[in-house]
Amino acid sequence: MFIERIKEKMDEKGYCQASLARKVGLTPAGLSHLLKGETKTMRLSTAFKLADVLGIDVNELRRNES
Repeated sequence: MFIERIKEKMDEKGYCQASLARKVGLTPAGLSHLLKGETKTMRLSTAFKLADVLGIDVNELRRNES
């Protein structure tokens, strides 16, 4: 699932939630909600920013429901 991928890349890159949130233009609370699965959707612009900062393809952030 995309949440695990984000957390994995955060660890690899050495980002805490607050620093990643600042980099992508989210509040720390907003990123926390996303990482807890409390956010049902993500803006496309946020997905692109996360992918860019974490150095992954934006398609890796798509939900995999299967």
